[in-house]
Amino acid sequence: MENKSFASENISVPPSNWTLIRFFVPLAIQAMSQALTYPLVTMVASRGPGGPLNLAGLAQSNTVMFFLGMIGMSLVTTGMVHAREREGYKKFQTVTLTIGLVVSSVQGLLCIPALSHMVFGQIIGLPPSIESPANITLLACIPLQFLRKYMTEE
Repeated sequence: MENKSFASENISVPPSNWTLIRFFVPLAIQAMSQALTYPLVTMVASRGPGGPLNLAGLAQSNTVMFFLGMIGMSLVTTGMVHAREREGYKKFQTVTLTIGLVVSSVQGLLCIPALSHMVFGQIIGLPPSIESPANITLLACIPLQFLRKYMTEE
């Protein structure tokens, strides 16, 4: 069994059409599903008692959630570097899950009414009519924050 390094691999051979199809079709399906999901979320959020203000709150809480999610943005490249053997993958799993728990916990702390008002009401400057749906959606998205980090390790 020959052990080749990355530098010694022949990368001048173009990928086959089948390889390209296998790579790009899942990306196209994911893009289409997002294109269908966003209008659906908009319709559901806008039909509640707050109307379009609910959608504005959802957008603001997503902004905070994505900002918190930036803490683990380098996990994909970290995995590419360190998860080449079993021991490195186990360490990568531990780091990923720890970051997921930390980020989800920080997001949970930001749902405490005083901290939520500080973020949405004072820092961002939202009126109470938008601040309330923003707090609710930030709370509801805590599992999504963790799942995003967990799925990074897969």
